[in-house]
This record gives sequence, structure tokens and C-alpha cells, in this order.
Amino acid sequence: MVRTCGGRLEGPRRARALLLAGVLLAGLNGCAVVNDGVQFAQSAFDPGVPGPRPITPQDAAELSDEQIQERLTFLSAKLEENRLHAALWYYGFLTVNAGGMVAGSISASFEDDKDDKVYNILNASLGLIGTGYLLAAPLPGRSGSDPIYEMPFDTHEQRAAQLAAAEQILYGAAGRDRQRTGWLLTTGNIVLNAAAASVLLARESYGNAALLFFINSAVGEAQILLTPWQPEEMWEEYRQFVDRDGVAAEPVTRFGVGPLPGGHGLALHMQF
Repeated sequence: MVRTCGGRLEGPRRARALLLAGVLLAGLNGCAVVNDGVQFAQSAFDPGVPGPRPITPQDAAELSDEQIQERLTFLSAKLEENRLHAALWYYGFLTVNAGGMVAGSISASFEDDKDDKVYNILNASLGLIGTGYLLAAPLPGRSGSDPIYEMPFDTHEQRAAQLAAAEQILYGAAGRDRQRTGWLLTTGNIVLNAAAASVLLARESYGNAALLFFINSAVGEAQILLTPWQPEEMWEEYRQFVDRDGVAAEPVTRFGVGPLPGGHGLALHMQF
């Protein structure tokens, strides 16, 4: 009887052991998947700006006051040069995305046609995603050098922290400039809008699906391509300035389309 009872208990124990092993294995696989996903995201979103990364406050403190001031002056000039374009881009597209979210929500609430209601809901959702992205990852440099000079600067360590922060802003702006021509944002833009349009395709609302996809894809691509394109070259000029111990590099010839003074209209800019 004892052996029989033991035999009966062995099955449930074995089942529990197998279940526990399965849970542990799934957990380990899950951790591996998450780790791989994090590594992929870090690799994909790494701007890959060539050259050294921004200086740390501790390393900046090793510099003399004169070196810190020279670098801060150079960085401030570059941040101010990029300021208008960055501010127009950021606040302009923030308005476009938020406006699409609000307009879609209001239109959906008054729409009686089911397909048009779904179309407006999807537009509002895409606007919400775009607004959330811009708020979660604001464009570095949109405030020029203001964040630097709002920091305390009475001590050597505080001025070193200013330098580290200024480098980080220009480096971040250079990273966004580099991502502008990468594959990730453009692919994400197309996939996101195609996924939204597929909801309308499933409802056989082909006209609304095409309208949703092409308009939102065009706006998204404009947002990507019009990201300020000067910062990567500015970061390279700054690195050359540092390597030359504070001697400015030869002027760089640069062409591009940018805003007119005051922000009214666009013009072809040439710098040499």
C-alpha cells in the first residue's frame, strides 16, 4: 500500500517538477529575448556619430578655466546658429501632430458614417503617437545655448558641468541629424501608417485607406527629412577645434534650405 501510494504521488511530483522546469526555461528564454531586444534597440537607435562622445563633468574639470571658456564660446555659437531651425522644426511638427490628434478626435465624435469615423479615429491615434514621440524625445538644441547659461557657473566644477552639458546637447542634435538619413525612422513611418491603413482596407474602405496612408506617410517623411541637418557638421567642426587646441578649423562650404530671419519663409543658404 505504501509503495502504491508512493507511486501515485510520484506522477504529480514529476508533473510539478516538469512544470517548474518549463517555467524556468521559459523565463530564461524570455530574459534572452528581452536582452536581445534591448541590444537591438540600443544598436538601432545609436546615432553612430563618428568620433569621441561628449566629455564628462569629471574630465572637463581637468581642463583649465581658459580651455573651458574657449570651448563653451565655440559651442554656444554653434547652438545659437542651429537654434531657429531646430525650434521651427520641433514646435512646428509638435503643432502638426497635436492638431491632427485633436482634429481627428473632434471629427470622429460628430461623424455618423462608420468608415469615416474609423478614419478619423486612426488619424487621431497617429497624431497621438507623433505627439507622444516628440514630447518623450524632444529635439536637442531647440533652445540654443539657453540651457547652458541657466546653469550655475560660479565655480570651476560648475563651469565644467556647463561644458559637459553643452557638448551633450550638440552631440544629441548631431545624432538626430544622422538618424534623419537612416533606415529606421523611414521604415517605422511606413510600417506604422501601413498598419493603420490596413484597418480601413479590412473594412473595404479603399479610398480612406489610401488617403490615410499617403497623407500621413508624406507628413511623417517631411518631419524626418526636415530635421536640422547642420549639427553633425557642427559637431565635427567642434571636434577639430578641440583637436587643434582652440584654433578654429578652415571654413566649411555648406549648402541647404533653411528658414529666413524671423521664420517667414524658406531660402537657399550657402556658407563658406
